[in-house]
Amino acid sequence: EDKLREPPLNIVGPALDDVAKFYNDEEYLRKSFAKLIASSMNKNCYVHPSFIKTIEQLSPDDARIIYKVLVPMGLHYTNHVDNIFIDGQFTLIFIEGSNLKRWQDATLLFTLPRENKIPRRYPDQLVLKRSLTNLERLGLIFFSDLRESGYKLELFPNVPNNGVYEVTVAATNYGTSFANVCCENPYDNGDYIMW
Repeated sequence: EDKLREPPLNIVGPALDDVAKFYNDEEYLRKSFAKLIASSMNKNCYVHPSFIKTIEQLSPDDARIIYKVLVPMGLHYTNHVDNIFIDGQFTLIFIEGSNLKRWQDATLLFTLPRENKIPRRYPDQLVLKRSLTNLERLGLIFFSDLRESGYKLELFPNVPNNGVYEVTVAATNYGTSFANVCCENPYDNGDYIMW
């Protein structure tokens, strides 16, 4: 209670208006607006007005990627406290089949969370590509330079390829701030399930 304050109208007004008009049926977007409003009532939490527009520019799939992929990547260590996220990070491994060596043109994308040894194929490849592109456009994530992967081609049978490459995907400072303010910690509710 000692951290409670009146929520700023420039945050809570547009957020409530958006949820009521446009986002009530979209679970992850609705959760993001609810967490944004709750965070704005905490005087120790810095809530930037641009977070509202960022949520507005997320598709339901983008929000799901944030909740199911990016946020958990920042929570693999036990030293997160009071719902403060560590910078999310994972490796995106792809098979280059077009001589362009860009993850956007990859035949298959696999994600490799920190601390894991086996890449995981994301269930919907096109959704992952679209969402990562939009999250980068919004300044929530960035990609490292391309590098050859240490993973052997035998791990990916029956896929035409010219090599296996990888990039690191990490949350920007803005992305980490956004996650702290607008995303629930899935471990706190006991409902974290890695896809």
